[in-house]
Amino acid sequence: MKIEFPLTFDLYRAAHALFQRRQLSMRLMFPSCVALLAAGILGAMFIDERGPYGWLSAVSAGAIGGGFMGAIVMPLVRVYLVRRAYRGFLPSPVDNRVLSYEIDHDRIGSQVPGVGFGTIKWSAICDFAQNDKVTLLYLTKRRFYFFPTGAMTKDQRTELNDLVARYLPKRKL
Repeated sequence: MKIEFPLTFDLYRAAHALFQRRQLSMRLMFPSCVALLAAGILGAMFIDERGPYGWLSAVSAGAIGGGFMGAIVMPLVRVYLVRRAYRGFLPSPVDNRVLSYEIDHDRIGSQVPGVGFGTIKWSAICDFAQNDKVTLLYLTKRRFYFFPTGAMTKDQRTELNDLVARYLPKRKL
């Protein structure tokens, strides 16, 4: 099967979001930082610095700072970093560059016009993720091929799912 699609920032952002959603540490970071921020604020309100637990005022100040950084600053920094990574993803200009994948029973080939063509065998794929926007084929835990799920027909999706079930290692529970 052959999949061709124009690369857009929305597609890149959707791939990055699916990648992060699959990481437990990323799913837990925001709620933990909000809890840390709330605990720090409550501690600052109720701890008397002159009392026997005055040392906790420094802990609550640290919790406020850490919670603020994790709950407010880090999501804003992440937006910036995703945009920066997108700009550096391919040689300029990146927007609307047509990427294509050729997937068959032996290999996965990727081509970027003006950049190059590469192939890998199915044995190099270690994981798979898919939602209604994007499909990811993981080369390592942190590197993946991606393409829009909507660029595939229903038959192509069925064929891809069959190939994934056939070639990907079974997960141990």
